[in-house]
Amino acid sequence: MRGRSAVRAAVSCAAALAASFPLWLGAEPRRTPATDLQPLEEGTTWVYDYKAVMRFTIQSREHTQTMRGTVTTRVEGREPRQGREYSRVVSTYEGLPGLGRQVVFQRVDEAGLHNAVEEGGVWTERLLLALPANVGSSWSMDAGGTERRTIAGVVEVETPWRLFTSCLKVVGVVSGGSPESPAFTMEDYLCPGFGQVRSVVRGSKPDAKTDVEMTLTSFSAPGKTPR
Repeated sequence: MRGRSAVRAAVSCAAALAASFPLWLGAEPRRTPATDLQPLEEGTTWVYDYKAVMRFTIQSREHTQTMRGTVTTRVEGREPRQGREYSRVVSTYEGLPGLGRQVVFQRVDEAGLHNAVEEGGVWTERLLLALPANVGSSWSMDAGGTERRTIAGVVEVETPWRLFTSCLKVVGVVSGGSPESPAFTMEDYLCPGFGQVRSVVRGSKPDAKTDVEMTLTSFSAPGKTPR
């Protein structure tokens, strides 16, 4: 179905950050131990409301399709990969036909938050958030420079569940490799104590546009009261 491939790509971007760590900052860089930045303890769980709106054109007629469901992301342990220790982060989708289970591998070091996937036997790692995190700082996620992210500011995020304060807003751009490949813009909101609380991914190509939004509805971590 038209638009479905764009949704998969958008979900991949959003789910990769579904366990993104809470980072908060002021005018000056704030050094925080890596273990305090990323809630990657085994059992940490995020539940998101998911909504995708696809607009596409077939034979000069415009069509709209909406998908809604739930995304549950959970840290399921640690394992060595490529000579490094990663946390295994698994996302499952309910009410979203065609979107299966997704596994990513994440680690935090002095450079920031790294996210890795293995597809077709190829291991790819990207830098989702660079440290130190200063408003206005920008970096390339990948070696090719097609994916770039910028820390845009510190904001409040209001959701149907609750109001989140002191959230880090990170925006990104992924360039399409060809006219047939969609280009994406991304907005991710990371909140102290919760990690990612909202994500918006917008994809476009000549005959289709896709908007995907994920909003946190609950969060739990070992040793903490579920919220």
